[in-house]
Amino acid sequence: MKDLWPLRWDPKGGASLADLRNAVAHGDAFGEDDFLALGYASENLTWTLQRILLLALNWNVEDSSVSPRSLRNFYAYQWQTVQQGLKL
Repeated sequence: MKDLWPLRWDPKGGASLADLRNAVAHGDAFGEDDFLALGYASENLTWTLQRILLLALNWNVEDSSVSPRSLRNFYAYQWQTVQQGLKL
């Protein structure tokens, strides 16, 4: 899971998915500059949930469509830059 947008606190200092959830739940406003980051975060959340399900079912993530090898073809897999630019 270290290759995906972190669910919780990020030691690199960027917003975690939990931080984004809290901002939405508390009614924080997002600007147009944040839309790309929110889209990337949404994709990463989907991939995280899919991996959790695969692990719960004892399936090999490396043989799935959410393996790091498969995901590197998606723009949202390069999330680090937009995460750092997101201001909460």
